[in-house]
Amino acid sequence: MRMIKRLFAGLFISSFALVSAGCGGGPSTQEVVIEGNDQMRYNIGIINVKAGTDVTLTLNNVGSLPKESFGHNVVILQPGTDPVEFANAGMENVANDYIAP
Repeated sequence: MRMIKRLFAGLFISSFALVSAGCGGGPSTQEVVIEGNDQMRYNIGIINVKAGTDVTLTLNNVGSLPKESFGHNVVILQPGTDPVEFANAGMENVANDYIAP
């Protein structure tokens, strides 16, 4: 089970990226909907957002398997954060859905 959790954390961190591109302009809002399935995949891999844009992010788990084995999280890390260290720090944090504090 621990290996599955480790694989899950590595997959979700490595398979999803939020990319900020461009600059300037006034504030606006972009809505993004992500779907995660039982194959541990998202329907999109990269979100391009113009710098300064507010983003409303919605994650829908469209799978049918239990959350405990195939539930999804989306985590957007600060620049410079090591994704492997972040995933490892969350491995034992069951109460917070395996997300490090």
